[in-house]
Amino acid sequence: ADADLAMALSPLDPARFAMLSTRALAHLVSGDTGEACVWADRAATSPGAHALILLNAAICHVMGGTPDKAQYWADEARRRQPGLTQSDYFRSVPLSLDRKPIVAALTQLGI
Repeated sequence: ADADLAMALSPLDPARFAMLSTRALAHLVSGDTGEACVWADRAATSPGAHALILLNAAICHVMGGTPDKAQYWADEARRRQPGLTQSDYFRSVPLSLDRKPIVAALTQLGI
């Protein structure tokens, strides 16, 4: 709800990709992987989206059961930021939830 409010208040925000990605993670945490993938794709294709936003999309697609899309986003993230690691991801996205599924997704993607 907070991400929706932020996007409504600032629809042209240059960091919109981050709000969209936050929405994707919220859906992922709630178990709605289909919606997580939709919002993650929107985030990853938004202007200014960086490698870690693309990595969020890859994670959502692994967990959503669309491995080809997951691999596409992971490859794009690595192309934009070679040497990307799990530590880079968790330093940027400090989640306070069970990280095991995300670690498993990143490992599956070779990150």
